[in-house]
Amino acid sequence: MIVFAAALAFSPAPSTLYRASTDITARESMVKVAFGTSVHADFLFYLLYRSDGGFAELKEAVPLTGIAPFKGNSFLPQAASVSPIARYEDIYALISGEDADIRALLDEGASYFPAFQTYWNANILPREEQAIAAWGAQNAALPLFARLEAMTRLSFPFDAVDVKVMALDPSGSSMQGPPTIFTTTRLPGLAWVIGHEGGHMILGPKGANWEGRVRAAKAIAAVREAGGSSYDIEEAMTLHLQARMAIEAGLVPGDFRSSTNYKAEGPRRTLLLAIERDWGAYSASGTGDAADFMIDTALRVFAP
Repeated sequence: MIVFAAALAFSPAPSTLYRASTDITARESMVKVAFGTSVHADFLFYLLYRSDGGFAELKEAVPLTGIAPFKGNSFLPQAASVSPIARYEDIYALISGEDADIRALLDEGASYFPAFQTYWNANILPREEQAIAAWGAQNAALPLFARLEAMTRLSFPFDAVDVKVMALDPSGSSMQGPPTIFTTTRLPGLAWVIGHEGGHMILGPKGANWEGRVRAAKAIAAVREAGGSSYDIEEAMTLHLQARMAIEAGLVPGDFRSSTNYKAEGPRRTLLLAIERDWGAYSASGTGDAADFMIDTALRVFAP
């Protein structure tokens, strides 16, 4: 494994880093953003993981007495948010016959859902609607997908994206079919959300497909040798993009860095620090795109 200090010592000239690419800086993005909420998804985050979104009174209003939380990870809350669910019973259609533990949790949680829905309507939904109003205004003032395209010099692969705002979501995620971003309300704003989850979309298989690029395999192998994965490469970039987008939207100070809050040592943080350090050179170069920059940075740090 490369020593951390040495990994940040080398900074080649911009001309050696980036290849020419189509300039889309002036391209006006036509990506449409729609917002949605889901009482069923929020309840599932609470039922499965006891995620309360900072609503201190929720556990008293809906105590879930005697129900153990789910020990694994499930995409069921997100699936519920994009499904036409009208009743609690409709959730069962989203799980397979093999999901016995989740089915049992749904059975146990059914009697608590009416109390949760009452609490959600009075307390959680207003918070989500407040975020949606503010975030819609942010996107109108600064078309955020257009800024993401200009920043990365990549074309966003979708014409429209749904943003599911769920206050009890413990962490953001996304999926590409249909194009959907899932997010909590406890973030600085929509620019942050689009920088991170939109970053995954624009770099991913339907966007830049960065893992299919010529030098990607070598970069991935080098990061794996250091104890990381291909996901660490992409995640380091999206952590950086969330900060850059938030800066452009005026949501955080101009000197904000994601690495300030991301303290876990390892290849991801090492790469994040290198991306932050060399971003100015990439931006000033006016050539290449963020996928190539990300790959080249991984190679400089882990396979010099």
